[in-house]
Amino acid sequence: MDTLPGFKWQVSRRVAWAWLLAAAGIVGAALSQGCGEMSSTPIEPGVVGNGSITLKIEPATAAVAPGTTLEIVVKATDKNGAPVKDGTVISLENDGPGTVSPSSAPTTNGVARATFQAGAQTGNSTVKARAGGVTLTMVVVIDPNAGPPPPGGNAGDAIPISSISFADPSPAHFKVTATLSNVSVNAPTGGSGPVTVCWDWTHPPWNTYGSKAVNGNMWIIAKIDGRWHAGTWEMTATKLDNHACRTTEAKAGQPPFIQSHGPTAEWHPKSGEQIGHMISTVTRGGIPNGSQNERTPIVMTTWP
Repeated sequence: MDTLPGFKWQVSRRVAWAWLLAAAGIVGAALSQGCGEMSSTPIEPGVVGNGSITLKIEPATAAVAPGTTLEIVVKATDKNGAPVKDGTVISLENDGPGTVSPSSAPTTNGVARATFQAGAQTGNSTVKARAGGVTLTMVVVIDPNAGPPPPGGNAGDAIPISSISFADPSPAHFKVTATLSNVSVNAPTGGSGPVTVCWDWTHPPWNTYGSKAVNGNMWIIAKIDGRWHAGTWEMTATKLDNHACRTTEAKAGQPPFIQSHGPTAEWHPKSGEQIGHMISTVTRGGIPNGSQNERTPIVMTTWP
């Protein structure tokens, strides 16, 4: 396992994130303005269903500055509570300043994504998401006094990234620019020993490091003693882009992710346990100077 020691932390947050905040055409955003600043108050997730499809919207900030980009994330489940089939189309449109694209966003693992681009014009823009007869509406407030988003916002993550304790330098402030899907886990009976994890992913060009052209880290996320813990356990490289499978280095009788850091290195999962996966630009050994500070959302699977 390669490590990349000596890198310094670099933090850059240039993207303001917003989420659909209301349900069934009811807008719910609490905004306050004073001393030249505007802030927004998160509300509970909106959930709307019609018996065949349910759309869920996460809480987040609804006020953004002109020229900033917002990621819109819609989670869709079927009548059994499972993610809708891949390719289910979520239609999106907006009325007001700014633009939303694409106008039709297909789901992957029950999640669809779109981008709202705030222009120079200020004011309110109404964004609607539709699928299966269900409509959700939110208002994006474009205001020059809107502050940056709070760290650790949900960007389509299956669990809040702010709830995780990281054994390696934290990517909680990283921008979500990549996708992670079709994650599968093949584990030995009894939950110990080598494990094979496969996944599909796409991402913008990420900087590479070393002779192996390492461009990121695969994270394992586990709930241990009632708290979520995460550690890097494998490197990704340009030659492994789009689809990859990796086998952990553990031997029979050992915890499966011995090459991880912190509590996840000693973790013995049980059958049926929920585990998380994420890929980020390189953090193991430190975040390199000039890093893009980008990642995929957190995706959950069930331990066999």
